[in-house]
Amino acid sequence: MKLIGIIFCLMLITGSMAISQIDAPESIVWNDSTQTYIISDAGAGKLLSMTKSGTITDFTTGLTQPKGIVMGAISLWVTDVTEIVEIGDIGRQYVWGFHFYGI
Repeated sequence: MKLIGIIFCLMLITGSMAISQIDAPESIVWNDSTQTYIISDAGAGKLLSMTKSGTITDFTTGLTQPKGIVMGAISLWVTDVTEIVEIGDIGRQYVWGFHFYGI
């Protein structure tokens, strides 16, 4: 809920109602190299890029339920159900997966 409040405040500051483009926001990080926010949309299975003015575009698609994103030095890391995915300069890269049983 706190994350949704942060995103909503960002949208109020920018004066945009682009929030309707986000199905189920879960995490948000600042991308210093592109000067944009990266938002995980767990409902739509993708990451979104949002400018300071509120313009939203797809950053990466084809995920299942991206959650828990971290911006590294040269790439972005996101958990996606049973795997950890690295997204670098050349796009989505599967890094390694693991399964939780009995949860």
